[in-house]
Amino acid sequence: MHRRIISAAAAATLFSGLVVGAAPAFAADNCAAYGSQCPSVAPTTIATPDVKGTTLTKEPSSLPFTGGEFALMATAGVVALGGGTALVVVSRRRRTAA
Repeated sequence: MHRRIISAAAAATLFSGLVVGAAPAFAADNCAAYGSQCPSVAPTTIATPDVKGTTLTKEPSSLPFTGGEFALMATAGVVALGGGTALVVVSRRRRTAA
């Protein structure tokens, strides 16, 4: 009985995720909202920007330091793996003791 409830909850979550994820695809067709004619946008003229200077100064190129983000994600992954392992061990011990 417990397994059926969990399976039904997982199926409902998956189904609702698929419905929410597919909603923008169904909403993309605007022709049906206006009958048989699709709406169109008239072209507009784009003004050219004013040039502020004629010389280009090039700074030395370097990639930004991203080691902090990598260390944070690696730490979070190790913590998640450790927590999952601990939960599996505890649940197996409870099954064996019961």
